[in-house]
Amino acid sequence: MNKYLQIIRRWFFVIFRRKYVENSVKKRKGQCRNCSCCEVKLLGRKWNCSYYNSKTKQCRVYNTDKMRRTCFYYPFDERDKWDEFKDKCGFFWDEARDSEEAAK
Repeated sequence: MNKYLQIIRRWFFVIFRRKYVENSVKKRKGQCRNCSCCEVKLLGRKWNCSYYNSKTKQCRVYNTDKMRRTCFYYPFDERDKWDEFKDKCGFFWDEARDSEEAAK
């Protein structure tokens, strides 16, 4: 999916479909693998969060009160994952894995 459409989709869901996002996050399994998804490139430029430590490639506030809701919700479903991090991300949903295996 185009990154810009993905950003628009993400903000739309977080703002207008919050219940879907919250329910999907509750079903999410796995854990963050610090895959550096915070370090996303758009328009050829890195858009790092101020909490992102580029040396350790980790979030300084992960799972704390300072963590932004949009970060906590990432990824809220399989389509929300950035393409370059899909294989690295430690979060998954059973439905997504079942449909992936069925497609093989």
